[in-house]
Amino acid sequence: MQKITKQIRVYGIVQGVGFRPTVSRHGATSGVTGTVCNHGPFVEIFAQGLPEQVGLFEQLLSEQPPKRAAILKIDSKPLEEAPEYTEFDIIESAKTSGEIFISPDIATCDECKQEIRIRRTGDSVIRSSTVLAVVRD
Repeated sequence: MQKITKQIRVYGIVQGVGFRPTVSRHGATSGVTGTVCNHGPFVEIFAQGLPEQVGLFEQLLSEQPPKRAAILKIDSKPLEEAPEYTEFDIIESAKTSGEIFISPDIATCDECKQEIRIRRTGDSVIRSSTVLAVVRD
């Protein structure tokens, strides 16, 4: 069976809620490769895999979004031509005019807080799926 690629746009409250890491985890779970990137009012995803893998990915996306996300609409269309993706990459957010800044502290849900790990190497580095902070002294 041949791989397919879909362009998926998710509209709603999808910025600052851990949406991209969640999409990446869904990609790993379903065996899909591709990319995810914030674009102002929507998140754009390119998902590539066997049809059943992409179907599972889309199901996970709609049924298991981050807790603080609110999906208003999902547009999905197959692409005739696409590059070959070898992994699922989280792309840096695209800058758009009028973009609203949401503090990462507001968007950190209880599950994400449980993922926080502290590594001491002179500086304390705190990491989670939605937070990266470096604390010095």
